[in-house]
Amino acid sequence: MRRIAAATALLALVFLCCEKDEAAPQGPQPIAPPEGQGAAAQPAQPEQSGQPAQPAQPVAPAHSPEVVKFLDEAIVAAGGAEKLAALKAVTFDSRGTYMGMKFTSVNYLAPDGMRMDIRGDYPMLMVMGETCFTAAGPVVIPCSAEEKQNYQLGLALSQAARLVPLRDAAAWELSLDGTKLFVVHKEQGHKGALSFDPNSKLLTGMAYHGKFMGKEGEFVTEYLEHADFEGVKFPTKVKESFEGQGFAEYRQEGFKAVEPDVERLRQPAQVEFGKIVEKKLPAATLACVTHKGSYDGLGAVAGKLMAAVMEKKLPMAGPMAMIYKKAPPQVKDTKKLETDVCLPVAVPARTKLGKGELRLVAQKPMKVLSLYGQGDYGQKSAKAMGVLMKTVAARKKKPAGPCMQVTFMDPAAYPPEELIFEVVQPIR
Repeated sequence: MRRIAAATALLALVFLCCEKDEAAPQGPQPIAPPEGQGAAAQPAQPEQSGQPAQPAQPVAPAHSPEVVKFLDEAIVAAGGAEKLAALKAVTFDSRGTYMGMKFTSVNYLAPDGMRMDIRGDYPMLMVMGETCFTAAGPVVIPCSAEEKQNYQLGLALSQAARLVPLRDAAAWELSLDGTKLFVVHKEQGHKGALSFDPNSKLLTGMAYHGKFMGKEGEFVTEYLEHADFEGVKFPTKVKESFEGQGFAEYRQEGFKAVEPDVERLRQPAQVEFGKIVEKKLPAATLACVTHKGSYDGLGAVAGKLMAAVMEKKLPMAGPMAMIYKKAPPQVKDTKKLETDVCLPVAVPARTKLGKGELRLVAQKPMKVLSLYGQGDYGQKSAKAMGVLMKTVAARKKKPAGPCMQVTFMDPAAYPPEELIFEVVQPIR
């Protein structure tokens, strides 16, 4: 199951890809002296002076006067260069919905990273920066290559949203189209567009091209309201969309200036792999789709489950699980295998879903043996299940239901050896 991967949406750090216009001159152009005057009319004479001719000095990069004027007006509207530059790090709260899920979060944003402590139906810790991970319960999930790229883009362009760094023409290339300012970070290659209100000159939107749920498209952020914080205008009401479809709406409040703190971005200890523990699972509602046949088809069923949960706008409350109702060694014919692919959801099990394969199941509290492991979701997890079943027998316990496998990472986004799973056996 894909975890909440649009955390950068809460930063409102999304931008529109744009190409550099090679035909248009960038910045002020050198002025040629009139004929018969200046250096052009006086060739160097190293023989007479005894010194070699000096090479022409490179012209420092500069934004066009039009861009400089527009940027200065936007900086003044946002609170002024001095106040904007003084904010090194901030904390703030967010609350709203993401893909149908209600959430609140306590956030920390600094130039080198962001931390989100997400509360709600599916609590987790997310850190984006040089260190990039999600901690869901005891499991620390490293960011995928795609997520790292998206988050690095967001962090780099968050500095652009502060406007003052854009004055550095050596680092940023800017072009203006009406009230839309296109930005390109020259070294990192990050590209985007910032939109401004024509009257107030406040930042009202951002956009960029990227991936969402495996699809390429355009993200758009809208800033609908602003509030004053220590003389700086901050967006307080934000909407996010992808290819025209809204997926997040939230408010940002409680802004507080703080000193940068690297400890906030530190990764917690990883869960111990291979250790078998006994624990209790609470009651839960599971949204499930049943798959009959070979395990090769489970990936497609997982995608179908995610699509159905999103369509029904069911708030997710945990990672995806496979419940092996009819499995080896009791069942040898692959055609007779039966697996429930499920997601915990924060709704009563009696909730009406209408027609379709998706159904809700009330899971009772249960005592289980649990083992966390790392490796592919096929042979590696099957081996872990075998170890777990031997432990059940060795401890003179009895199975109280089918074995389950919890998956924390998208197998399409990570190498098989990096995947993290948990195998669980209900006991009595």
